Amino acid sequence: MIKHHTLANNQSEYYLASLKAKRMFKKIFIVIATLFAIYFVLCFIGPKKWEASVTKTISGSPSMVYYQISDFKNWAKWSPWMIEDTTMKLTYGNTTSGVGGSYSWTSKNSGDGNMVFTSQILNESVHADLKFVDFDMINDMMIQLKPNGEFTDVTWSMLSKEKTPFIQRGIQFIMGFFYDIKNDYNKGLNYLEEVVKSGGAGFSINNYVVQESKFNGNHYLIKRANLNFSQIPSFFETNFAKLYAVAGQNAKQPTSGIIFKWDNATQTADIATAIPLSSKEIAKGEFEIFTINGCKEIYTEHYGSFEKTNLAYVALDSVMKNKNMLPSLILEEYITDPKAEPDTNKWLTKVHYLMIEK
Repeated sequence: MIKHHTLANNQSEYYLASLKAKRMFKKIFIVIATLFAIYFVLCFIGPKKWEASVTKTISGSPSMVYYQISDFKNWAKWSPWMIEDTTMKLTYGNTTSGVGGSYSWTSKNSGDGNMVFTSQILNESVHADLKFVDFDMINDMMIQLKPNGEFTDVTWSMLSKEKTPFIQRGIQFIMGFFYDIKNDYNKGLNYLEEVVKSGGAGFSINNYVVQESKFNGNHYLIKRANLNFSQIPSFFETNFAKLYAVAGQNAKQPTSGIIFKWDNATQTADIATAIPLSSKEIAKGEFEIFTINGCKEIYTEHYGSFEKTNLAYVALDSVMKNKNMLPSLILEEYITDPKAEPDTNKWLTKVHYLMIEK
């Protein structure tokens, strides 16, 4: 009897354990099935395409903003990922601006990816193919500029080129991916506005890049005169050779011109031909020594004939107007020797607006 009773108890315990196991597996199955059902619903209602768009009105002209967005090397100054992600490592392509300009990144926090410019319209927009390696999808990233008085409406957008696979839409919905992207876009546009306001990274005006810098200063041997505009070319040609002869071994490059006053109304200028010197301790003869001390400046580079440098001045004047400032002195540096380079398109002239403290 005892043996039969023990056997019955063992069978009963086994039955109860089996019943509990079945109930537990049933509950697990229900939970898993419920999660799958919920995820299926999320996939059903999740976005078919990745897309996000934010707009901010930025103080500054479209050309100033365009300079920042059209070269990936400038993005390091305002991209929230480049600024805040300390694990991000950047690799730039052979070119970083214009169609084909590119860069790639690796990051423990932001994942890996790359971007390539596919379209650029001067002072209007840039488009790029943006690829996140983890998602293996290519997206169209675009930044569009619209003038708004003294401001610019900047719209930063992203749209996937292909539909998101159905099974990934739930993950996308759970992650709140685009909500984060919009936050980052807003943050980036705030950074961008600060860079544009500071002007330190340069402005792009009608294809002229205007930079802020510090002019180191120099001593010059000069011939100064008040001239009609028509007299300036011959005045420069006549005096440069004489200046170099007097300066001798103290002469440096580049040959320069200093504009003290320029009057379009009277078509006259207070102007000087100038040779930079390694030392001002020279016998100056009929000429004089003029010293420009170190000071703040803005400058741009002009490629082309001297007659077309007015285009560079338009760009510089635009930046000065934006800053509500006037230059104290204008310095032209003639980097290319016209006698050595017959192609005028390759002639380089650097035009400096100097803000000399008085």
